[in-house]
Amino acid sequence: MGITILLFFILFMLDQILKFVMVKHGNTPIYIFGDGKGYFIKLNLTYNKGAAFGMGGQESTIFFTIISLLATIALIIICTKFNDWKRNKVQAVALTMTLAGCVGNLYDRFMTSIGVMDGVVDMVYFYPFEWIMEKIHLSYGIFNLADLFLVTGILVFAFDYIFFSERKKRKWQESE
Repeated sequence: MGITILLFFILFMLDQILKFVMVKHGNTPIYIFGDGKGYFIKLNLTYNKGAAFGMGGQESTIFFTIISLLATIALIIICTKFNDWKRNKVQAVALTMTLAGCVGNLYDRFMTSIGVMDGVVDMVYFYPFEWIMEKIHLSYGIFNLADLFLVTGILVFAFDYIFFSERKKRKWQESE
């Protein structure tokens, strides 16, 4: 459980520190691996006042705050009962990443819903995704580290479960 708490704290703080830095930095873009003409990643402050991809308004923020709270409670229960760092490090990391992302978004939505923040702080533009979405005429979502942790955690957990859980189960049974 100690590893889960430590990793959760590190990921949550990385998300909050980057958001703090971006709010203090303002609207001047920061380019990672590139410049204004071409880049791989761009950090640029945006406030999301709605739900995912800015859809909806204040009502959706309250709704997603409640959904985030319920998901956080479920993930805390799952992490305390099923995070087995000895048997499955990949799933333990994935669940912890998902929890950190969920709590990061819950914190931002709560602070937005009580009026402390202007919205959820988003800042990451990932050019390869932006380029693909542009080519198929869809708008591209801007995200933050909590979103990245949440989505990556879910995908890694699902991938590990679908493709490796049976093999790991057989290995554990053989070792007993």
